[in-house]
Amino acid sequence: MPGWERAAWKMPPFVRHDPLTGGKTQVIYSDANPNVVVSEMKLAPDADIEPKDGMAGAGFVELKMTKLLSET
Repeated sequence: MPGWERAAWKMPPFVRHDPLTGGKTQVIYSDANPNVVVSEMKLAPDADIEPKDGMAGAGFVELKMTKLLSET
């Protein structure tokens, strides 16, 4: 997009939650390619950091967005 400054919008760190162990891992993705993990760091189980890392199918995302938008 014209006028959009990509450098001003860095990829934020995400937190991956393991539902089996309760562990949390901070994940840093590449700014150039979000499929590339640059680094991972274990966090304390009580760390309260957002945004959460995860994958979801198109149907889930559609339902989640519909719910979020209907609440506003």
